Amino acid sequence: VQMACVLESLSLGVAAHLCSGVMSNISVTIRSRLRNLLYYIHENCLVLLDMVCQRWMTENNDKGQENPSRGGHCPEKLNLDILVRVKRYRRLRRGEHVMALRQHNEMITNVVRQLCRGAAAAVPKSRAAMSGRMSPGDRSPGRGGPPGNAPVSVLSVVNDILNSRTSLDRQRATSIRAKMLSSMTFRSLLNVDGADPDSPWPTHDPYNRYGADTFAQDGCVIWFEPLPPMLPCLEQVPKLPPLANPDTYTLVLDLDETLVHYFEHDGLGNYDIRPGMHDFLTRMHQLGYEIVIFTAATQDYADWVIDQIDPTGLIHHRLYRQHALPWGPIFVK
Repeated sequence: VQMACVLESLSLGVAAHLCSGVMSNISVTIRSRLRNLLYYIHENCLVLLDMVCQRWMTENNDKGQENPSRGGHCPEKLNLDILVRVKRYRRLRRGEHVMALRQHNEMITNVVRQLCRGAAAAVPKSRAAMSGRMSPGDRSPGRGGPPGNAPVSVLSVVNDILNSRTSLDRQRATSIRAKMLSSMTFRSLLNVDGADPDSPWPTHDPYNRYGADTFAQDGCVIWFEPLPPMLPCLEQVPKLPPLANPDTYTLVLDLDETLVHYFEHDGLGNYDIRPGMHDFLTRMHQLGYEIVIFTAATQDYADWVIDQIDPTGLIHHRLYRQHALPWGPIFVK
């Protein structure tokens, strides 16, 4: 289990480094190895989930028999069906967890070594080639920093850990995770000051990023596309601002299949407006309703639609996928 946790941190560091930017210079072979790596990491997660759930159920049931009037967790009230529905998830018997983890750990170790070896020779050349210019395809212009102060590559850090005298199964998972996080700095791809008129990126990141204030600021830069959040930050409790009139009613509407209908034609996304939609919003606004859109769609798509169907601002507030709670394949509002 400890080795699985160590390999997970190493693998996520390697994957983040190789997936930085738009991956335009990543070969088909490297992409295939990345897919294999993430597959086995996911398989390990499923094995660990099953092991933790089985052990937790057993331990809590034993405590319940000793003290029927106990407080706290009640495993019999825990619904594990959502885990069973996950694709490829299966319940393992006693002893099978260790065997499965050993097999997956061996595969993960081999792939991580291959990725570090394959990229080690290309990193110095790539860094030297890019020292005099900035590519808008994989980084933001004006944010590369002086070429002489380039931080140590994440792949080099992982390679040192793999070749250290201390074997992976004796490494501390918390130390490895902290080392990986301290070696990376996450920055969004931006068109800084609008310097590139052909850049597809915005001039600033419009979204709040989870953990942006806790990650290292001087590590190797990992570039990511400034897409909207796919999952909510559970530490935040988003609330709508208080109403000026407490007697006002709030009307909460879904977007897709309620106000509009999304479809694709020739690979391009489009939408149709539901009959009577504009009249409905206008009348609700005239009646004094506070109109709120709560959609499970991502913010970029939702804003694209709402900006067009509501040019006069009848809709007061917008809530998106990041404001919902993921529960398996659905998002609970």
